[in-house]
Amino acid sequence: MEFLNRLQLKNRIAVKLAGITFIVGSIIFLLYVLTSSSVFVILGIGFLLLALIVNSILFLIVTANYFFTPAHFKEVLFTLYTTSLNLPIAVLYIHIALELG
Repeated sequence: MEFLNRLQLKNRIAVKLAGITFIVGSIIFLLYVLTSSSVFVILGIGFLLLALIVNSILFLIVTANYFFTPAHFKEVLFTLYTTSLNLPIAVLYIHIALELG
């Protein structure tokens, strides 16, 4: 946690939000796998769209922040990498859900 506290505020928010969206998305996915309820499919699609929009906006803010304010290159790369990690995980979850459904 100390590492996150050393990040610039915008980067810290982006990393924490990426972690939160991963956890919430994983819970929705696991609930779908356990119950096969279409409610979780609808909830998952809605959450996926919302998370995609919010994470994309934060991705752009972090990128712009790098160009307009001094930031460490490694910190920005770490933040962009962390926020981008949810994309392949979401694709994997969708693939698995389609195979199960």
